[in-house]
Amino acid sequence: MHRTSQLVLVQSMLLFGSAAHAQNLVPNPGFEEYTKRPSGFSQSSLDWRSVKGWRSPTQGTSDHFCRNAASWTSGVPRNAVGIQEPVSGAAYCGILQTKAGWREYLQCILTEPLMGDSIYTLDLWVALAEASTHSFTGRMGLLLLGEDEELPYKTRLSARCIGLPPQVILEGVIPEDHGWVHLSGTYRARGGERKLILGFFCGRSSRMQRLSTKPRLPKQKGAYYLVDDVSVVLRHASR
Repeated sequence: MHRTSQLVLVQSMLLFGSAAHAQNLVPNPGFEEYTKRPSGFSQSSLDWRSVKGWRSPTQGTSDHFCRNAASWTSGVPRNAVGIQEPVSGAAYCGILQTKAGWREYLQCILTEPLMGDSIYTLDLWVALAEASTHSFTGRMGLLLLGEDEELPYKTRLSARCIGLPPQVILEGVIPEDHGWVHLSGTYRARGGERKLILGFFCGRSSRMQRLSTKPRLPKQKGAYYLVDDVSVVLRHASR
């Protein structure tokens, strides 16, 4: 083999190795795969079982939106909480936070457990829905647990904030102009984490703040956030 060809082959192998390490461990990261088309706001935490790979870890009723929804209220881009195109694909989800303390979360099982002492990049896209009456000052976090670890029993049976501290607080400011913003953070794994829970966690600095502009749609009394393209990617493997 000619030396130039050998060099190209080596470079291709290195690029292939990098692509393998960059694999997203989140199943169905854009909420594109589902067994039932959404037809309105979720009425039960069990409704989320129709979105492949995802569920609600508490009694919060997170919502699913997609382009071929069974009802306009769950459509894309126009739906009951505003007009918003997805970051990519044809779907996204929504989680509500209210002044009365209602919180909604989403949970998935990663395609493989995290490797101990390895560094991962975790990120997602989020937007404040047009129908929101408030914004939420708490920062969005990601909680990582072992596959067999469970939230406290009382937490699972409520729709309040999760009291466990998230390992990752996603950096970035969520604007009030209803546009998508990218939030990101890094995490050194202890090893074996496979359950990912996302949302706004308990915190002393967390509070609702009324928006200065009135919503253009029927009010969602609180801060309603859209979420898309969730990602967990290996950044540096331990040796």
